[in-house]
Amino acid sequence: MINILQSAYQLTDAFWVGRLGAAQVAAVSINMPVTFLVIAIGSGLAMAGAILSAQYMGAGQQHKVNHVAAQTVLMVTFTALVLEIVGYILSPYFFKIVRR
Repeated sequence: MINILQSAYQLTDAFWVGRLGAAQVAAVSINMPVTFLVIAIGSGLAMAGAILSAQYMGAGQQHKVNHVAAQTVLMVTFTALVLEIVGYILSPYFFKIVRR
């Protein structure tokens, strides 16, 4: 469902930005793979946490459920911060590569 919504978002962007020109559509469209990668990483980490939580919940170990939930939130937050910092630092280089 998330992928469908993300695709609809990208199509809407392409439609409205398409009125500005081809270069602008290319600039908006080129970020789609990066966006999907970030979504996949976040979804994968969240799914791993949900699976571990479900296993511990089924085993009746509530303290481990709480621990895994907290660790999952911390891991997703940490990963998002790392990706944000790396993206911010490397963005000028990415723009130079794309402009060629």
